[in-house]
Amino acid sequence: MNNLTLKLFLDNVSDVEHRYYEVQAVLGAYRARFRRNQLYGELVEAIDFHQLLHTVLTRRQNFLDRLPHIFSLDTSVPWSPQLVWTVYDQDDDYLKRVVELMEITLPNLERLIAEGTEVFDFVRDNIELHLFQSLNSYNDEGHLIVFEREVSRWRLYRYWLMLSSKASARYRTLNLRELTIASDGVITRPVEVVLRQFNRLFPELTQLPVYFCDVTLNFPFVETTLPVVKRMLMGALAA
Repeated sequence: MNNLTLKLFLDNVSDVEHRYYEVQAVLGAYRARFRRNQLYGELVEAIDFHQLLHTVLTRRQNFLDRLPHIFSLDTSVPWSPQLVWTVYDQDDDYLKRVVELMEITLPNLERLIAEGTEVFDFVRDNIELHLFQSLNSYNDEGHLIVFEREVSRWRLYRYWLMLSSKASARYRTLNLRELTIASDGVITRPVEVVLRQFNRLFPELTQLPVYFCDVTLNFPFVETTLPVVKRMLMGALAA
């Protein structure tokens, strides 16, 4: 599947209408994954690319004034994206067609993101996350137990927060490592029993906080459920 990249908008745009349909084909591939309830990482890519197009179009005059330079978007610091300018040797009319292509693409990209966000919200609304074991106020590292109710599967993760930096900005990132998976034919088994069983394999469970996550949907786990759980856990840790 082709990805949303600047190459789609910058290379050989002699016919805006023809290239617009090529862009729509890429958006259609993203939409097809959303309709299969698969979000990762297309939803993030679509949101980042929308931010890029929106930044360029709201600063259109600055963009045109800097021709023949062209841009990329550095999103390594999520809340502070930066335009990075490099030389792109094309004439003014050509790059104005690029802007036109971006303008007519933006509404469809926004509809795509809305569709993906609707899936994300639906998954989030069918997940319950709470702190099950709290030892003290320290929660920068610990464990996460995920119960997939529809398939009677338990997953145990180790989580830890790391402080990252980019330029002058510093921010925390959440890391997860899967420790084990266990199936259980009795979906009503109390989490306390499961925690004791996991503790036999991983004694450090008693020394760190444990979050419990109850998932009631049978959606693709890696592509959809896990990214939503990770986002919810990050929110809980930051609260």
